[in-house]
Amino acid sequence: MHIVLLSGEHNTLPKSELLRVLEAEFDGFHLEFSGRIAIVDGLSNEDWHFIGERLALSHFISELIFVCRASEDEILNLSKEVSPEGTYSIRIKRIGGAKKMNKIESRIGEKIGGRVNLTNPQERYIGLVQGDTFYFSKLVREIKRGEFEKRRPHLRPFFHPGSLHPRLARALVNLSGCVKGEMILDPFCGTGGFLIEAGLIGVYPVGIDIDERMLKGTRKNLLFYGIKRFHLTKGDARRLPIDPEGMRVVCDPPYGLSTIRPENIIELYERSLEELSSAKRIVTMAPVTIKLEEKAEEIGLNVLEKHFQVVHDNLSRFI
Repeated sequence: MHIVLLSGEHNTLPKSELLRVLEAEFDGFHLEFSGRIAIVDGLSNEDWHFIGERLALSHFISELIFVCRASEDEILNLSKEVSPEGTYSIRIKRIGGAKKMNKIESRIGEKIGGRVNLTNPQERYIGLVQGDTFYFSKLVREIKRGEFEKRRPHLRPFFHPGSLHPRLARALVNLSGCVKGEMILDPFCGTGGFLIEAGLIGVYPVGIDIDERMLKGTRKNLLFYGIKRFHLTKGDARRLPIDPEGMRVVCDPPYGLSTIRPENIIELYERSLEELSSAKRIVTMAPVTIKLEEKAEEIGLNVLEKHFQVVHDNLSRFI
């Protein structure tokens, strides 16, 4: 049994991202959520190393050793059964303002015995305190969140304002349920943020944009990150130049641009959704003022999930 510590940067997206990745890649798992902790049964450590390459909105994956009340007596009593195979370290993390336990790391270490190494341990133990519950586990994989920071839009060879942060882009790619080798389409590819994250997990990126300059920039960005297999073509999302049937789609249509009148933005969203309706799954975004869910249902699409996000004072949207 394993636990995943979800990030706290959004209320619902981290849970959905994990669920969709598990559904896409594995059968026969059991998943439960408790606050920011996901408890998963049925997967191996090797499986989790693979999943860790994909996730963006989680912190780490670890193998569960025991769960108990957040009582120092219970924790210390159960700690006596832990048997490290080499040097180890212990780190305690409190979630959501859980109560602090004075010097609990060193006291657990005394019960475990063996050799502690805080700088380069062979095994890393993590204690999570959430509410009245304590989870003790051995680290399997940390999510390399710093790698997403290295791919922030302004650090790419081609930059244009308004691009999503790579963590959010990766999470939305994961929401599509894609697997390695599948095609993923972005009909508003812009600078290629979604296509970069798709390509880095082995998904085949397909991009469309009405602006030739954006396509050239996307090509430059994809090659910069070592993604060599992709397809880019110029086109209008309201009259797609390729058939999206069977593809997975992830996109962030434009909005709030001074060059697009409000009624034209609504037409762009609705017409493009109609064009994409034969896709296997669509992950898209729209300002709350655009009733995209109603349009989706009108053309026979099933809305699987919806996530609310405040971008800034003047913009809130649904994913």
